[in-house]
Amino acid sequence: MEEIWLKELQNSQNFRLRRKKWKKSGLRSSKILKIFACGAKNKRLFRCLRHRKSF
Repeated sequence: MEEIWLKELQNSQNFRLRRKKWKKSGLRSSKILKIFACGAKNKRLFRCLRHRKSF
């Protein structure tokens, strides 16, 4: 059980580090990821691209 918990902790720390990197790089990569995630949800990429400024 402890090993699983440690792995989850490492994953969350890695995710935080990645988010920090995205913030440093002008949030460009996270914006792209949000657009892709949005497009995958409702399969209308154009709609998401129109509302890109709200991200």
